[in-house]
Amino acid sequence: MSRSLVHAVLAIDPGDTTGVFGGYVEERTTRKEMLSTITNRKSIEVSGYWLDQARELANLIHRFRYTANVEQSIPLDQIHVAIEDFQSRPNSGVVRLTSTWVAAGAVALFMIGMNDEDEPVYQQPSDAKNLATNDRLKAWDLWEVGSEHRRDAARHFALRVDSLVV
Repeated sequence: MSRSLVHAVLAIDPGDTTGVFGGYVEERTTRKEMLSTITNRKSIEVSGYWLDQARELANLIHRFRYTANVEQSIPLDQIHVAIEDFQSRPNSGVVRLTSTWVAAGAVALFMIGMNDEDEPVYQQPSDAKNLATNDRLKAWDLWEVGSEHRRDAARHFALRVDSLVV
């Protein structure tokens, strides 16, 4: 696999329980073809106090970038981090801000000493859910059994990969 054609993608769905999904994909001309090339696929959940999650996620982002760049020789501009953006729904009743705190804390800790171009991309939950339906996740072999949080991170992974299709 030529490293000039490989992208490393890490997707994060922050919340009380945060889903994380990452892997490497080769450039292709369709989303389905690109997703079919996934290697080094991993997904996890991170839970606990928001600041503890933020620290763990910032460290995870640093390790992901280091492994992809230094150990796998993937250029920095081909390493992508996508995070679900919080959307307030004023008519939904109680608004929990944990996902905002987790995401903001992780990004702030990650960005210390980094350049602005290293900032993660923020994606809308509705865009991820519209693109990566349950049926599509299954068809793309991105379905995460037993974990809604890891599935939602896989949706953001697919959305970010979709933006990289050549």
